[in-house]
Amino acid sequence: MSPGPDVEVGGCYLVRSSDPDTVEEAACGGAVTELLRYALEEGLVDVAVCVERGADVLDGRPVVVDDPSEVPSGSYHCAPVQLARIVVELHREDPTLRIVVTCRPCDARALERLAERDLVDLDRVYRVGLNCGGTFEPRVVLEILEEHDVDPSDVEREEIVKGHLVLETGDGTEISVPIEELEEGGSGRRENCRRCGENIPENVDLACGNWGVPEDLQGEWTFVEVKTEAGSELLARAREKGKVEVKEVPDESVRVREKIDGIMRRMAESWREETLGEDSLAEALEALDRCVKCRSCREVCPVCSACEEGCWEFSGRGEVPPNRFWHAHVAQCVALYCVGCGACETACPAEIPLTRIYGVLRRELPDAVEGMIRRG
Repeated sequence: MSPGPDVEVGGCYLVRSSDPDTVEEAACGGAVTELLRYALEEGLVDVAVCVERGADVLDGRPVVVDDPSEVPSGSYHCAPVQLARIVVELHREDPTLRIVVTCRPCDARALERLAERDLVDLDRVYRVGLNCGGTFEPRVVLEILEEHDVDPSDVEREEIVKGHLVLETGDGTEISVPIEELEEGGSGRRENCRRCGENIPENVDLACGNWGVPEDLQGEWTFVEVKTEAGSELLARAREKGKVEVKEVPDESVRVREKIDGIMRRMAESWREETLGEDSLAEALEALDRCVKCRSCREVCPVCSACEEGCWEFSGRGEVPPNRFWHAHVAQCVALYCVGCGACETACPAEIPLTRIYGVLRRELPDAVEGMIRRG
């Protein structure tokens, strides 16, 4: 096997596992799966934090593993899991723990916010980033499967490819639905995902995905951009040990990846204008009157749930104040440091559009927001 190109920060490469079985069973050639396994095998980390399949492909579940053979494979765009919260819990129990974690852009943003509060030590965390064009509520995919008379347990693969949600069953049947078509019909990706303009994670060591992989190599290789020295070292050492194959990315592939990212960013900007443009602060705050004080939003927020100060007494240890006061208090933290994951909206039984409200707050009260960040 040829040594392949030098792995450098800022470089883009095509990567896949050297194990044929991993290439077959994992997504996009198994590059991410193999890198996590290698980090554990070599003792570079103590545990890996990632997502495994639950009852079916719609049921992605967080998992912490210390055995390389137990690292799961697969790609999940339904029921998004907040892995940053798990990293906080692990570092709270043992600040010296070394971790490798897969993270979407909002997970990576959450880890940055948590590091700012000294709740996570990023020097002890490898961040293997995953491209994300958005996530779906499971009910959306269930409706699609029902239309095609497919049992969710039969779905083996679920991906977003070239603006389509692609579902593949064990017998090779493929269902491909344009995301734009779903969203025009009032369905599709979660609202907060549609507003998110960061599709290729920035605050990571390696950014991985299938965008830009040449047509004849789709599904067999992963496009990897090296973001940091730590990422360069991890990828280079895995190649030297023969765990992964690495080769240069054609210039055209880089352009294709940039084009896809650009299209997604423009779609997000358009959706932000559409969903935030007409909302006034008063209209946004009216939705808060539906709050039933269940505190679910606080418990699932990757930033707020990790904090043991400020509004903690409002979150299970004392009486919750009236709605407006409660949300105004929480907004001092959450609106400022919201990472756009949408976990709060998914958890809210009253269906309050919290990420939209926080977006309006940031737009209409920029001076107050910046002041609070500086005091922060």
